[in-house]
Amino acid sequence: MVEVTPFRGLRYAPKLRHQPVYSPPYDVIDTAERERLLASSPYNVVHVTLGPKNAPEHWYQEAAQRLSQWRAQGILLRDQTPALYAYEQAFDGPEGPPLVRRGLFARVRLVPWGEGIHPHERTHSGPKADRLRLMRSLHAQESPVFGLYRDPEAALEKLLGAAPADTITTTDADDVRHTCWKVTDRQILDQAATFLRSRDVVIADGHHRYETALAYRDEVRRQRPAGSQTGAHDYVFMYLTAAESPGLVILPTHRIVTTPLPVGDDQLRAALASSFELRPVTCDENLPSAIAARHNGELSLGMRLPSGAWTLTLRDRKMAHSAIADGQPEELAELDVCVLQNLVLAPHLGISSEDLTHGDAVRYTIHPKEACAAVAEGQAAAAFLLGPTATEQVWRVAVAGVTMPQKSTYFYPKLLTGLVMNPLVD
Repeated sequence: MVEVTPFRGLRYAPKLRHQPVYSPPYDVIDTAERERLLASSPYNVVHVTLGPKNAPEHWYQEAAQRLSQWRAQGILLRDQTPALYAYEQAFDGPEGPPLVRRGLFARVRLVPWGEGIHPHERTHSGPKADRLRLMRSLHAQESPVFGLYRDPEAALEKLLGAAPADTITTTDADDVRHTCWKVTDRQILDQAATFLRSRDVVIADGHHRYETALAYRDEVRRQRPAGSQTGAHDYVFMYLTAAESPGLVILPTHRIVTTPLPVGDDQLRAALASSFELRPVTCDENLPSAIAARHNGELSLGMRLPSGAWTLTLRDRKMAHSAIADGQPEELAELDVCVLQNLVLAPHLGISSEDLTHGDAVRYTIHPKEACAAVAEGQAAAAFLLGPTATEQVWRVAVAGVTMPQKSTYFYPKLLTGLVMNPLVD
């Protein structure tokens, strides 16, 4: 269902590959982290991938000039032969044991949503406008879209083989070890393309980047005469990994309510008792464990209020379905994010889906301790801890043509930006 092709990647010169030239994806970098990365190296990829907040037009022009200078100076080198780029991430899993996730970077032909490539989250216009301005300036895709395919036998992972002995490995601030190497064997390239051609792809991360690539492609096509050849603009830079990989980790994104509650703690607990069984938890450290210890398919959330902590276990799954908002697909009813929104935030705290999208009533974190501490220290009125969305839920919803609310998933670890980039001029 997808057309995958090798490409001549743009990579840092070997002498720089062990230096601090890489970054997380642009959309998880805040202002302080951006400044730290900029200071870490004059060649850190952030110099060309992420401007200041509300960046002026001249910043995009400066980024393009800098990228051109790096190429002229030999900081970045274009590979001479087309390749796929194998990518391995080794890290400690959330439960402790070390995990490995392996995939590959490739060009994937752009198609409309639903024609073999499926989104699972909604997007907003702001990030797409920024990424399109950058793509127009750089004529390159510097950060990949993250895609999943089905491969329960790990056939493609085995096909890629082991990393060559001379491959340079780098470790990031989260102690994730990243290894990337070029694959040029013609037989492997052909087998990988054939294997993926019969698969669908679900976007795990990078929905804005995919939609930006579609917009860029359409712009280039309008500027070219009818019947002109297909080019690099018809493809998107994508990382692909198996949905069944043990190293595919989805972390929950917890909600911190920063506005005052409309009711007192006792009133809120009494109101919630009609839908949930509330069980007190003795300390914040036990709250994530209590949520994780779900039994017999229970739907449980964690709640931290100034007066204490509780688990909220839904009394009847039918309640989740009867509470779905108008127009909300039935497939989403039992997701933690929807149970929280439909049975807690909207009816009892007056926080609508629109408030989550455009307001500042709620902020997000993947760290449960941070969420609980915000309440304990008086910086927030409440915190709600969620369980992770399962990969099967993501896949099932996406191929059904349904999209989840934003912040439903946090795929970990994030892909490193700068290991390889995709020029859009061949």
